[in-house]
Amino acid sequence: MKIIYWNIRGLRRPRDQDKLRSLVHQFSPSLVWIAEPKVKCSASFCEKLNLAGMQSMVIHNYSSNNKGNIWLFWNKNITTPQVILVSSQMITVSIGDVLVSGIHAHVKKVQRRFLWSEMEIISDLKKPWIALGDSNAVISQDEKMCGKSPNRASMLDFSTCLDNCELIQAPKTGLQFSWSNCQQGKNKIMCTLDKVVFNQQWLQKYGDWVYKVGLRIVSDHAPLLGGFSNIPKTHNIQKMCIYHPEFLSVVKECWSQHIAGDPAYVFMHKLKVKIKEAEEKFKIAMQHSDNNPFDEEALHNLVTAQNEHATREVQANTLLSYTTSDQAMLDAVPSNAEIKSIIFEMDPESAPGPDSFYGIFYRYCWEIICNDPVAAIQFCWERKFIPKGLNSNFLVLLPKCQ
Repeated sequence: MKIIYWNIRGLRRPRDQDKLRSLVHQFSPSLVWIAEPKVKCSASFCEKLNLAGMQSMVIHNYSSNNKGNIWLFWNKNITTPQVILVSSQMITVSIGDVLVSGIHAHVKKVQRRFLWSEMEIISDLKKPWIALGDSNAVISQDEKMCGKSPNRASMLDFSTCLDNCELIQAPKTGLQFSWSNCQQGKNKIMCTLDKVVFNQQWLQKYGDWVYKVGLRIVSDHAPLLGGFSNIPKTHNIQKMCIYHPEFLSVVKECWSQHIAGDPAYVFMHKLKVKIKEAEEKFKIAMQHSDNNPFDEEALHNLVTAQNEHATREVQANTLLSYTTSDQAMLDAVPSNAEIKSIIFEMDPESAPGPDSFYGIFYRYCWEIICNDPVAAIQFCWERKFIPKGLNSNFLVLLPKCQ
């Protein structure tokens, strides 16, 4: 079971929605927990999110006097989760014979004690159980860097709850600290507020379950990506990157490099290779900045790497589509003008397709990149062969109706 948890700190902004769509598309989770959406939960808003593979319905803790701070989306391929408990700090659902809890703890110690009591109630059910979320508390001094020392009473309350519930921390990879106050120098504070814990029954059922602490990009909290063993990297293009002043120069730099191979391979390679380089630079810079909060050069390198990552975060797009026209027309190699016309007819602002690549990229960068996609498409038409990975689609037969 793959699960995403993210305290996104607001879903109203388009860039936050875009990043969430990208994570869901790339990770293909069974469950998506969202904390602090900061918008009213409605059917129209959930439809607008358009999360790939997920039901447009949502389980939430919205009430008449608050917007709700925890949402749960689930994949269309799993049974509808059965609600076990809903409170202001936790939602627990049952999926088959396992329990899954999404947590967003209160900032005040006294209020969090209600949450610890609720967790002990869930533990009494004696089922495989996993809890993910923002605990707003740490277990030890090692889980906080800089700022005031963690409150001892809060740490004791949290540790006691985990002991009483017989919960253990899940193995993790990625960043050490899931939250940062986004400051630098003596004002910078980092904590491991977002974590995953599970009981022995869950461990016996899913022995190789781990999670990754992602990069802090559009929120001060990092997303948690949980699943079995290897957790894939995620890439996508953000529409906001198109308007970055250095965007075209970066695209031009990537496209000017010589790549050996057939046109389809060259096109795919140019789109993907620079993404991996930029993401790795961003990850290293963020970790170095976290470990050296007083280093101004580290902050500068982090900002530079983040801009580069946001600009180069691109994947290959599905270019070819088939119609029901006669075979002769399909076999004819399309001209440059035909290819440009079709590509420019793509909706530039719609949610990305299976490869998370917006049509606006092609419009904006056409003068730089046009030779490669045109050559790749004409190459595939002439060979009557599409290399694996260049075009991925689901073909569905739908019955006609009046």
